[in-house]
Amino acid sequence: MKSRPLPPDILKNDHLDARKVSQGHWGDCAFVVTIKAAMGTDTGREFLLQGVREDPNGGYQVRLWDKGKPEWVAVKAALGEGVTTDGVPGGVGIPALYEAALLQRFGAVPVNGTSIQDIAEKILDRSTTGSSAVNIDTAVKGGNPVIALSINPPGNTSRVMPVVIRSGPGPDALAWSAQIPCGHGYEVLEVTPTQVVLRNPAGKDNRFDGAATNSSGGFYIDRSDYYGLFWGQVEIH
Repeated sequence: MKSRPLPPDILKNDHLDARKVSQGHWGDCAFVVTIKAAMGTDTGREFLLQGVREDPNGGYQVRLWDKGKPEWVAVKAALGEGVTTDGVPGGVGIPALYEAALLQRFGAVPVNGTSIQDIAEKILDRSTTGSSAVNIDTAVKGGNPVIALSINPPGNTSRVMPVVIRSGPGPDALAWSAQIPCGHGYEVLEVTPTQVVLRNPAGKDNRFDGAATNSSGGFYIDRSDYYGLFWGQVEIH
């Protein structure tokens, strides 16, 4: 498996800005969307920062959790096609350290088949609650990170679903025809009476919705589209 070297001063150079983090190889969205959702809160960022330290033998040590018990994993390299962070050498930031640690400790690269609940427990020591799409208001009320999960209709060989997305609130905002990948996770940034604001872990300039993202990296879809294209959401407690 290809790898990327670890640049010096990752802890100094990476400020855990979720807008700068992009999904690497297709299939690791469960990991990327979970860590980006955590990065969206002050407590989440602080927890992730506390879970990384320099290794006196070179590289870094990353704290993971196994059934509520912390374990420190030595990381010497990042995945070659893994998660990237803009503005740091080689794109290797703190999220890449967590991704490599998960692979080393649990033996599998995080993929769609690995549940968000499982990843949240291993990197954040936090539990999750799932709910249906129509309960989005209740999910965001507590102020915790929330991840929306798109449907995966049987027989959809294109693996994408068309949607109209907007760069801002209201009917006067610029609109684009875009695509929602099937079986994909998105951060929920905001919920309004008529719209839901989402952010794709694929990052800015991605081929699905990148043209319409705003300064936060998010885009707006109408609630009716959200209810039709997403089966529900997961709240990280």
